[in-house]
Amino acid sequence: MFTGLWQLTRVTLRTDARSLGPHFTRFGLAALLLWVIAMTGTEGVSAPGLRLFRSQLVLAHLFLTANALFGFSLIIIEEREAGTLELLRLAGINSLSVLLGRLMPRLADAALLLAIQFPFTLLEITLGGITMHQVLAAYIALAAYLWLTAMIGLWFSVCARTQWSAVTSTAIALSVYNLPYLVNWVGGLFTISTSSWERVCLPLRLWSIADVSFAESAWSEAAVWAVIVGMLFGLAAWWQMERSLVSAVAPTQTRRNTTRPKRVWNRPLVWKEYRFLMGGLWGIAIRSALYLGLLVWMIAEHQEIGMALAWTALLGGALSLIDGTWTASRLFSEEKRNQTWSVLALTPLSMFQLSSAKWAGWLLGHAPSILIPYACIVLCPIVHPHFKSSGATVELFIGSIGTGLAIIATMHLLAINSLSWGWKAIPLTLTICCLGAYVFLYSMFPWRESIGMRNVYHAMTAGFMFALIIAMQARLVHLLGKLAGEDA
Repeated sequence: MFTGLWQLTRVTLRTDARSLGPHFTRFGLAALLLWVIAMTGTEGVSAPGLRLFRSQLVLAHLFLTANALFGFSLIIIEEREAGTLELLRLAGINSLSVLLGRLMPRLADAALLLAIQFPFTLLEITLGGITMHQVLAAYIALAAYLWLTAMIGLWFSVCARTQWSAVTSTAIALSVYNLPYLVNWVGGLFTISTSSWERVCLPLRLWSIADVSFAESAWSEAAVWAVIVGMLFGLAAWWQMERSLVSAVAPTQTRRNTTRPKRVWNRPLVWKEYRFLMGGLWGIAIRSALYLGLLVWMIAEHQEIGMALAWTALLGGALSLIDGTWTASRLFSEEKRNQTWSVLALTPLSMFQLSSAKWAGWLLGHAPSILIPYACIVLCPIVHPHFKSSGATVELFIGSIGTGLAIIATMHLLAINSLSWGWKAIPLTLTICCLGAYVFLYSMFPWRESIGMRNVYHAMTAGFMFALIIAMQARLVHLLGKLAGEDA
């Protein structure tokens, strides 16, 4: 057992060390912490170290959650989709060795995310406002959160059939666990008592640790529950791993499919992406229900239809970005991974037609994510009391069009990067686009000018984004042509 465990751990460590994704993640966290220090003023602040410490805990929580989604949730499913899981079993490596051999290197990489924050913590202690007791309590909570998220991701990685389902299931589970923290962060009508939820929710525990009056024990009840629940998820993953490996030896068909085959559309590629990537009618129904539920929530939150429409459009756009990011990253990368793009290239369709058909299926599946937020934007000036001039209405419409085109351009850049980086293109692309958007909005856009001049800039931005989409589509077609030649 130990020989197989050591060999698999060593191979995984070497592979992860050669991969640029974990290094970019650690560099991104360090760069964001440096940026927070540079942008946060310390003059006139009674506790500047505590202020920076709070920002550090928020970033650490965000990076550990993202690491669970795109790291731990793919540990076993990567082996299963690569077809090497059964080979490891035939080589005499049992399921526990496979789990530990794949898990321990990822835990070591994630632990480096905590270690890289320590120099910044020393600086914050020097600036004043926090104590070593708070630092110890925070790192215990972060380590327990890392353990819990790793075990949740590991369990879904064993149970899921595809990478998409593993990441989605892990995201839903972590969203439910972080719900008390998110609700209190949003505030308003749905604010809940933090004292009762701190016993199980570690993000709320981090919130209380960063308070000036914190004097509790460094080891919390929430950390204990996280360790226990994480162990239960790990044992469940081991049990499920044993079952899946045994059933893989002699697969059986329990039920015959007697349903009649349905006729596909005249555009098979559009139907393929709409049906299999975007979920078909079920995907449209789920997205529509999600946005309608968001609208009902905002109406109950603000008690005013105009504000509810505005917040629904804003939060709905964020949901659309998250949903579109994961699907766009798989639009062409799965063809490369499965080596099926060269087969599609043999059809009479050109590269541009193939690419356009796949984008059309992607857009069709995202119809609720596009139509519902923009319907709220169109209705907002009618019922919102703030829009009293035609200039403000025009700015809302043109700015929304420019924002939508910027999201489409981001998806094109993500599709291009995914051909070389796989799922690691997601954090890379979002980092590039978020930093670019920040520089443009806060450094280049003339917010202090008249509304007419702002509308001119909005129109120019929309035109630039449209031209950028055309350029990136041409670049994508060129790369797909090269890919077809390499796979042939």
